[in-house]
Amino acid sequence: MSAPTSPNPRPKTKRNVSFANINWDPRSTSGSNRASAAGQGASATRPSAFRSLSFAHPQRKKHSAITNAHSRPGAPPRALSFCDTRFTPSGPNLALRQGSVSGPFAFLNPTTAIFDIRTDEGLANAENPEQGERARVRWNAREFRKGRHIFLLPRTAPLAHRLRNTSKPKRVLLGILRMFTVFPYWDVSWLIGVSFTVGCSLFIACGFMYWLPIAYPETTFPHEKDVAGGVLSFVGATLFQIGAFLLMLESWNDRAETKFGGAMETFFAERFSFRRGAVRGAGEAKEKESDDGETPSTMQPSSQLGDEESANPENGAAARTEQQAFGASRVGNTNPFGEREWQWLPSWHDVKTHYIYEIGFLASATMSLGATIFYLCGILALPGIHLSVQAKWGAYYLPYLVGGILFALASVFYILETQPNWYTPQPFKIGWHIGFFNLLGGIGWTLAASFGYCEAHWCHYQSELSLIWASIAFTFGSALQWYESLDKYVFIIED
Repeated sequence: MSAPTSPNPRPKTKRNVSFANINWDPRSTSGSNRASAAGQGASATRPSAFRSLSFAHPQRKKHSAITNAHSRPGAPPRALSFCDTRFTPSGPNLALRQGSVSGPFAFLNPTTAIFDIRTDEGLANAENPEQGERARVRWNAREFRKGRHIFLLPRTAPLAHRLRNTSKPKRVLLGILRMFTVFPYWDVSWLIGVSFTVGCSLFIACGFMYWLPIAYPETTFPHEKDVAGGVLSFVGATLFQIGAFLLMLESWNDRAETKFGGAMETFFAERFSFRRGAVRGAGEAKEKESDDGETPSTMQPSSQLGDEESANPENGAAARTEQQAFGASRVGNTNPFGEREWQWLPSWHDVKTHYIYEIGFLASATMSLGATIFYLCGILALPGIHLSVQAKWGAYYLPYLVGGILFALASVFYILETQPNWYTPQPFKIGWHIGFFNLLGGIGWTLAASFGYCEAHWCHYQSELSLIWASIAFTFGSALQWYESLDKYVFIIED
């Protein structure tokens, strides 16, 4: 005999399904189903399926439904929506344009989106949204990771006639001059560009040290290949390894790339008791606490905002609210409108739920792995290390070959990161050219390693020549990355 069942069984608890631009509450529909099942006379009004359309929806704790949103049947592809608002661009004046989110692969996070800039009266020119008269932000995963901001302005915008065309040769030369006069050492993106550029330049010199004795034997000088070429190869590989390490730090510190300098200063201050400026003041304040148990961190906002608050109470209250929001973000609560704090290592939860789906993170990890394997070639090139032919094939040319393949694969990822899909090239984006020239460099180094398995004279000739032109391609791509790191704000005028 079966157990009696209730005519109105209690429904199972359902959780919210939250996307970055859609917040849908399934419980609203279940409420109407319960009303109809109870047999009420009055017809229940049909609830709205969409509860809100806010893009920057702050959440203190990531909902489990968001984590598994893309694994359920009927869910949109991961590349067509932002599944975690902690890692998306946000702001009180940004509105995600529907249908603008895209990416090269459906199973990875999006790489391209368009955000309309709101005004006090709402969206600019909301009556004719198809005419392209709005000021917009063109979001790209690479630009977001590098801390760059691309603004699209209509020709009729008040700011449009004030901007100078930076694509003219004179402005480009000024940008190149800025590379040798501006040194933002606190920006990890700038350090990456400089490390790779100098390292690849040393590989060019190293290649000539290896190629000139083969092509022009009369120009050979003593210890040209074993000492000069070997030392240059080791130093270049070391700089490459440093750049690869910084690439990994940059990949999980989007919106915090300019905080590398402060993080390094704090690191040395904690490890070696080094105090300077604000760090010393913070260290002294931490040692003292008030008699009533109030810590210096709770007293600091009032001391900083005292004069401003007394002059204008409203401004003081607003500033205090902003300080509290910033402080809350430091202790773990998300702050969707502010910059992130620097982190030396991400949490494993963030890696497996977000970064593993970021094509930029995959590219940086591939490049770092290739640089680490390739570093073995730089060590074996040092003077005094002599290998037999078979040992050289396994210990020197094999890491050389694997490193070149990984460099080419990472460059393909960097190219795809700038594209809205896998088949549409973006030749008007500097990031696309960086990936393209790095791809040429990776192919050249792969060829150089492949020719090393041949003992003929022409094989040695082509191996060292491939090292030269591949290093030139890598140097040009790295120099573009250096140039890119100094150009944080880009305005594009649309007709």
